[in-house]
Amino acid sequence: MQGMDRHPGLMRHRQRFGRRQGAGVVVGAVAHQDDGRAQAAPYPHSTEGRASGAPWQQHIRTRPGPAAMPEPPGDRPLLIVGEGDFDPPDLARAAGLLGWPVLATAMSGVRGGGVVTTYHHLLVDGVPPSLSPDWLLIIGRIGPSDRLAALTGLEVPQVRIDRWGLWHDPRRSATHLLQADPVATLETLRSSGDTGFHDSWARADAAMRAALDNRLGEEEAPTGPAVARALDSIVFDRLVAASSMPVRDVDAHTVRSGRVIANRGASGIDGLVSTALGVASVGGRTVALAGDLSFLHDAGGLVVDHLGDVVFVVIDNGGGGLFDLLPQAEHAPGFERLFVAPHGLDLRQLTAAYRLGSSVVNRVDELAARVTESIESGGPHVVVVPVDRETDLKLRRSLDDLARAVCSAIS
Repeated sequence: MQGMDRHPGLMRHRQRFGRRQGAGVVVGAVAHQDDGRAQAAPYPHSTEGRASGAPWQQHIRTRPGPAAMPEPPGDRPLLIVGEGDFDPPDLARAAGLLGWPVLATAMSGVRGGGVVTTYHHLLVDGVPPSLSPDWLLIIGRIGPSDRLAALTGLEVPQVRIDRWGLWHDPRRSATHLLQADPVATLETLRSSGDTGFHDSWARADAAMRAALDNRLGEEEAPTGPAVARALDSIVFDRLVAASSMPVRDVDAHTVRSGRVIANRGASGIDGLVSTALGVASVGGRTVALAGDLSFLHDAGGLVVDHLGDVVFVVIDNGGGGLFDLLPQAEHAPGFERLFVAPHGLDLRQLTAAYRLGSSVVNRVDELAARVTESIESGGPHVVVVPVDRETDLKLRRSLDDLARAVCSAIS
């Protein structure tokens, strides 16, 4: 330790930040006592199980076949389907036979007719009373909507099903974890529950989708939600969505069935370009919805022997627009430099350096035709969509206000 004290780097660190000594901190020759602000409050939750005396979670292992489901505790069940190990068409068929409301994330692959896709806006201020379930059945990993995740905070019985017994339960709200085949398990269930509950969710979803589409249809200037919604009118095989706002906008505003791939939860914005090229390499028409930072972060991935048939739709809002929605936005002036991280680059010049064709779309109603043209011509293309951050932020807030109005009418 005496040798460490003579280390010049350590000495400079101690001179600048001080050194722990007993209960205080020594800075120079002055001792400052710890005032307690660094100490955490006592853990507020019980560690002895639930209030009823039941364990926090019952784990039932029956893989690879179906699981013996716990007895449904009510007649207002809600099925939530996220990303997991199952065949999406088979799961959609089995879920449709139950007659329950089904909330399906974009990455589940289960979207299409009969499932609820506007939950992010239906849950803008929590669960409307007419849509409140008395138990939840959850398959796979749900996200990225924080509002959908908050739905799992309801104090109702919650059953999660995963083929491998993975515990996708960050809020620790599941009462049962079933390690079983999700499709086979759903096939063992009988159609039950209040049919009016299903109809309430269906009517609310239809009303919310109509309101959102009408509002987005009024926009000429591109925004993240409008770009994601426009993708629904384009024919392609697979969609790769970047982390941050692109995957959130896809989840909130696309209805189309089909494969949606995202790195969210794995590596953030890392490797978006390489992921899209890997997806395109197996064949089929691939569209990648990227933010400018996620595209720039992995632009080196474009240096490969063969790029495949892929169209990158790049939302260029001059940095990280996600943070405009977070508390960091209140901390100027460092916010722009540290969180938005504006790049000031011309993305078309960048794509030219990699010998890629590119174009710019300044109107939402031009996007579908431009992307379709790029898909049909084959090979790699980049479509840059300039987005004004302030316009985008105002639209998102107006969509939430619209959602509140719709929810008040259906409650």
